[in-house]
Amino acid sequence: MPRERQHVRLRTELQKVFEYPEWSAVLTALGLLVKPDENLIREASKPRTGGESDDHRRLKKYIAEHPEILKLPGSAGEGTVEFPLPSGDSLDVLFRTGDAWTAAEVKSAKSPHGDIIRGMFQCVKYRAVIEALQAVRDIPQSARAVLVLESEFPEELTSWRQMLSIEVIDLIRPKNQE
Repeated sequence: MPRERQHVRLRTELQKVFEYPEWSAVLTALGLLVKPDENLIREASKPRTGGESDDHRRLKKYIAEHPEILKLPGSAGEGTVEFPLPSGDSLDVLFRTGDAWTAAEVKSAKSPHGDIIRGMFQCVKYRAVIEALQAVRDIPQSARAVLVLESEFPEELTSWRQMLSIEVIDLIRPKNQE
């Protein structure tokens, strides 16, 4: 089956899994039911105030110059910082290697938990928007969105990361840049 059809088939089958009405009972029986922490959801949902920090700009630039951090080949070249999407969003960094697009959502060490949660949800959105953009451009859909953290990923958010299928690369420390 061609890759595009495999992708469509996978999404169809995954949708059936997600729509299964008895997941709560299954997870409870396995001792895996994770209830959302409403305080964390509220924190992540608060409107952002202030502009972009120098630390965030520095980290974006560093990621754009180092595709190997995202496990991309050196041939990927430098990523595009603040790549605009038709949804009105801008990706922190985008790498295009052939038909495969890899977005990096970047969070500095100063980012609180709410900002990291927001970053996970942005990754979900960015994957979907990139795939939609690829579809309308008649490009094979191949999108990856990675949350890149300067700090360590908070252990208490691991279940959310797994639930949302978020790829995280943490403890990225930019070398001193001139």
